[in-house]
Amino acid sequence: MIKEVNKQTILVVDDITENIDVLNGILSRDYKIKVALNGEKALKIVKSGKHPDLILLDIMMPGMDGYEVCRRLKDIPATKNIPVIFVTAKGEIEDETKGFELGAVDYIVKPVSPSIVRARVKTHLELKNSRQHIEQLLSKTLLGSIKLLTDILAIVNPRRFSQAARLKRYAHDLAVQLGLPDVWRIEIAALLSQIGIVTIPTQILDKVEKEISLSAQERDLYATYPSMGHDLLENIPRMESVAEMISHQQDTFSVSSTSSNPLDWDIEDLGGQILKVVIDYDRLIVKHNNPKSAILGLRNRGGLYPPFLLDALLESKSEIINRKTDEEALPETLVKVSDLRSGMILEDDIKTEDGAVIIVKGNEISDNILSLIKRFTKHRKIVEPIRILAAGG
Repeated sequence: MIKEVNKQTILVVDDITENIDVLNGILSRDYKIKVALNGEKALKIVKSGKHPDLILLDIMMPGMDGYEVCRRLKDIPATKNIPVIFVTAKGEIEDETKGFELGAVDYIVKPVSPSIVRARVKTHLELKNSRQHIEQLLSKTLLGSIKLLTDILAIVNPRRFSQAARLKRYAHDLAVQLGLPDVWRIEIAALLSQIGIVTIPTQILDKVEKEISLSAQERDLYATYPSMGHDLLENIPRMESVAEMISHQQDTFSVSSTSSNPLDWDIEDLGGQILKVVIDYDRLIVKHNNPKSAILGLRNRGGLYPPFLLDALLESKSEIINRKTDEEALPETLVKVSDLRSGMILEDDIKTEDGAVIIVKGNEISDNILSLIKRFTKHRKIVEPIRILAAGG
């Protein structure tokens, strides 16, 4: 039995059934055809189910014309990449210009030529398929690169890896509170903000962890880790903006010369400031485990951070700050390594028997952290039991 090949779908939008019949006759052998007799119906079809692969759209229709249909389609993220070919009896250059400005990919002039219709449709579907294939390859490259870099950080410096997991959570909350677009970029920047640490000598990192004073030369070398992180990331597809955020994580802006509206900021500068805030917030949380005191400590540092970021951080942590600690605290319990699950919060460091710290207390267990722990248990024994809070906060 021959398996039927899945046909791509074309939506034909025209208020004249004769025109629809002509296009259907030209294309139905090779494609699945859907029909809409007006713009409103076309938008309803596109929004209600599986999106068509391409739209043949008449311009001159009563009510909502083709230009308005195209504009609305391009305003919706889920439909903006559907190729739109205008079908029109009008051939004036200004009409073509308007259509292309709205996002159409081509024009077909009525009365239509079957060979031209088939050629244009085939060409734009092939272009669409090629773009989708490239997008998939880029996504796989991006995800693979992120996993590789986080694995490297986990192996080289488990403490910074566990810190990065917390920073990702804080940065996500802060970006959402600010209403920023593309929150995933901020999250990835936070997750990879510490990757440049792998280039810093171990003896300097040991001093930093133990809060031992660095020499001037050591301070200068340690201060290069954001720029080294940038250099590791800038040539990975789609990571250019993330790399810039990471390079700006130690920058300080004059409060008087910057806008209090986050949407007025350059996204790379704003991303760098978010990283700066959550990194310093995390350091204070690890020391004192008190969100309100940590935010107050940041406010008392003489304008090192944009005030609107600290306000947003306070708001994003308000549930934790307002929680009654002793009465409503989650129950503590002791578990084996094999019983650790995502959402648990560590109340003890996870250590190997020779004293190496893998994950520091205060971290919420994530899938990445579970993978890191599993990797370590293959080669080194971990001290058990481990004290945890029963669920994520």
